[in-house]
Amino acid sequence: MNIEDLWIGDQLHVKSINETGKFEGTTSKGALIVQLEIGTIEVTSDDVILVPDKQQPKKVTAEDKDISKQKLVKKTAFNNEIDLHMDALRALYPEADMSNALSFQTTKCREFLQEAIRRNNVFVTIIHGKGAGILRNAIEELLVEFSDHIFKTEPANKGGAMLVYFN
Repeated sequence: MNIEDLWIGDQLHVKSINETGKFEGTTSKGALIVQLEIGTIEVTSDDVILVPDKQQPKKVTAEDKDISKQKLVKKTAFNNEIDLHMDALRALYPEADMSNALSFQTTKCREFLQEAIRRNNVFVTIIHGKGAGILRNAIEELLVEFSDHIFKTEPANKGGAMLVYFN
C-alpha cells in the first residue's frame, strides 16, 4: 500500500490482528498510526488494507440485534433556564395567544418544570424578573404542585430569578 494515497480518517483493516480502525497519520519512522476501539497502534503499510467507504464493516452489538424491540427516541437539547419575561416568550412563541400574560407565563413554566423532571435535571433557573413580584408569587405557588420533586429553591440574580433544585 502506498502511504501517500491515505487520508486522515480513512478506514484501514489491520491484517495481523483482524481489526479495522481509523488512519491517524504516520510516525517519524514511517509507521502508520491506526486508532482502533481498543486503542492506538503503529503498523507497517504491508499490514493494512484500505477499506473502501461502501465496504466498511459495522460491528453488530447485542443492542443492534434487538433494535426492533427498542423504542427510538430523538434526543434534543434542553436548556435548564427559562426566561419568563414577555418579550422573551413572544420571541419563542410568536403565534401564541398571550392575552392573559400571567396565565401564559405560568403555563410555560409548568411545562418547563415537567420536562426538567422528566429529563432528571439536577436544577433549573427560572427568570421571573424583579418588578412588583406578581409573577414571582405565581411561580412560588406553582412550585407547590411540584413539591414531591423539589429539594429546595433559592433566589438568584439579585431577586430576579430563582434556582430550583430537584430531588
